[in-house]
Amino acid sequence: MNLIRLFERAKCATYLMLACGVLFLNACDFGDVATKRFLQNASVYFSRDAGASFTRLSPDVFSYQKGFNRNLVLRTSAGFVVIDCFNPDFARGLADELRERFPGESVHTLIYSHYHLDHVRGGAELAPARVIGHRDLKKYWRFLELDRDGILPLTREINGDTRLNIGGLELRLLDMGLSHTDTLFAVHLPESRVLFAPDLGFVRSLPPAGLPDMYYPGYIAALERLAKIDFDTYVPSHFQTGKRADLREYLTFLKETRALVRKAYDRHGPIAEPGAAGHYYDEIYLPLKAKYGDWVGFDEMILPFLVRNFAGVYLGY
Repeated sequence: MNLIRLFERAKCATYLMLACGVLFLNACDFGDVATKRFLQNASVYFSRDAGASFTRLSPDVFSYQKGFNRNLVLRTSAGFVVIDCFNPDFARGLADELRERFPGESVHTLIYSHYHLDHVRGGAELAPARVIGHRDLKKYWRFLELDRDGILPLTREINGDTRLNIGGLELRLLDMGLSHTDTLFAVHLPESRVLFAPDLGFVRSLPPAGLPDMYYPGYIAALERLAKIDFDTYVPSHFQTGKRADLREYLTFLKETRALVRKAYDRHGPIAEPGAAGHYYDEIYLPLKAKYGDWVGFDEMILPFLVRNFAGVYLGY
């Protein structure tokens, strides 16, 4: 992928325009080989894990993965606790797995990690007795009109750090504040030493589409808080699981990227300045490629991720 060419063609007056327009402007030129390759690679990124798996993380803690998405499933004496249902296809696949593996056992509680539509549809497939989530979920959903279809309403609203005991299993829901939305909970299981951090971190992988809805200062603060927790197994909501060290490595990647972008911006100015694109390529892309180029999705998602960071530096978030 010729990043210099892509950068040089994205002549925008502000980084906000760049963030919104760079992919669109390049996608309009379907004769450009680099653009075609970028779009094809993006498709590969989302379809990389096309199958499904049901993995045991501890005696009563499981993770169901289908395609790009991964959740957390807890088996308790009261029934299953499911954190995130994603979409009807995902939820239907999980329901089938549970019926096959644990006949006669039902879903007691569905927990929404945050309000984003890609995490909350399809709950009816699981038929939970209770649905728990942040009290401000409805604040966002009320504006969605028909997009609310397929979202089960909350039966209990929570706010701030919350401890739950369901069927003898302790869950610590950690309010991540304004980070990736202001409705986000991570889930810590102290007895099982498992941490589920949806959309907050990835295991040796780049986030999709530049990591939409990221307030960088809060995002970093949330990850730093999680990195201090004593746990063994790290479960992101996309791609593979990992260990505590993987979360810390991802945090380092975010900080290094933002530091490189800020330094280059201070030295060379906006990307529309003459010659700036070449400097950015040398001073940001090449160091990241050398260190993180073997991560899942690096080639597919590094451009929107850098655009996202440019916008953050320019706008102050």
